[in-house]
Amino acid sequence: MDEPPVDALIARMELARNLAREAGKILQDMKYQGLHVERKGTIDFVTEADRASERHVINGIRAMFPSDAIWAEESGGAESGVGVPWDEGFGWLVDPLDGTTNYLHGIPHVAVSIGVAYRGVPVVGVVLDPFRKELFHAIRGQGAFQNDQPIEVTRTLELSQSLLATGFPYDRRQYVDRLLSRVANAMRESHGVRRFGVASLDLCWVACGRFDGFFEEGLSPWDVCAGTVITTEAGGMVSSYEGADFDLMVPEIVASNGRIHDALINRVVISGVSRTPFAVPDMGKEQA
Repeated sequence: MDEPPVDALIARMELARNLAREAGKILQDMKYQGLHVERKGTIDFVTEADRASERHVINGIRAMFPSDAIWAEESGGAESGVGVPWDEGFGWLVDPLDGTTNYLHGIPHVAVSIGVAYRGVPVVGVVLDPFRKELFHAIRGQGAFQNDQPIEVTRTLELSQSLLATGFPYDRRQYVDRLLSRVANAMRESHGVRRFGVASLDLCWVACGRFDGFFEEGLSPWDVCAGTVITTEAGGMVSSYEGADFDLMVPEIVASNGRIHDALINRVVISGVSRTPFAVPDMGKEQA
């Protein structure tokens, strides 16, 4: 990949940080208001807060970088005009409220996730936890930070001593057996396993050393674009379930401190678990 100019990355990172903070304020304010909730699927919801946060972020991007592509969870590119194809230049991938189910139930564990890809490769990541007031950010090749302090992954060497995280897709009812098989593997092989329902924060928590590893399938590019930059810049590793190089178009991820990566894949993710890959998302239909 041709490397984009550093000043272009810094400009987008600074905008993403500002927009994440402003979107986080929207989420905090609307949490205490009556929320109109729409159902996207059997157990997949969208709130007014999702849409208000997303509109703010999209409008901010479009004002500063009108030719950049945008792909956001709730509206796709419908509100943001038409830019270059997302994989030919800069493309923004926005999750305005990661953890909607938590938000609806009053659980203060949610995030605003804003990632930037260049020619399809994640290069900038910003993830805000508005209720803990933790802002994670990274630029490819420049390290990862939490509230402007450098962070790095753990040095845990053994899977048996690791704390793992996982998540379940919205259509999990179709895949209960294989999802629980991986959880059972994780319970047997690791120190413990957690499931908090916010993939972007799971990745950031690997980056800052709270988790040693994370795995999940059924993800969308906006779920992981920002977090993968932060994890890798903190010294971690991300891959597919088979250990292949991470690809935004492959809806599954294994992230770790690198030291336990192979063991996590072989003893937790694929050990005794049937494989029916999730469908690859069609970026062409939703890009702006």
